[in-house]
Amino acid sequence: MDKPRLDHIALAVPSLEEARRAYELLGFACGDVGEFPSENKREVYGEMRPVRVLLQQPLSDQGPIARHLSRRGAGVHHLGVVVPDLAAYLDGIAGSGWF
Repeated sequence: MDKPRLDHIALAVPSLEEARRAYELLGFACGDVGEFPSENKREVYGEMRPVRVLLQQPLSDQGPIARHLSRRGAGVHHLGVVVPDLAAYLDGIAGSGWF
């Protein structure tokens, strides 16, 4: 791999089950739900090649996903990017507003 590539778009959602159903209706194939108490979240990946979404629901009113929902509502939380050289990539986007 010589270029960065988008791996996934992560979305903060108030209900993982409702979001999952909606994405499956759109044609996304969703995997198993993972629960991560140390990060205070539940999540599931949905894929409709070449697009992958990561649906994330907080387990309580604490943590980054809960804060996102309370401040901004449901929507894009982050983009997951795979890069060949992290240091070079970060240097390249410095000052661009993305970092």
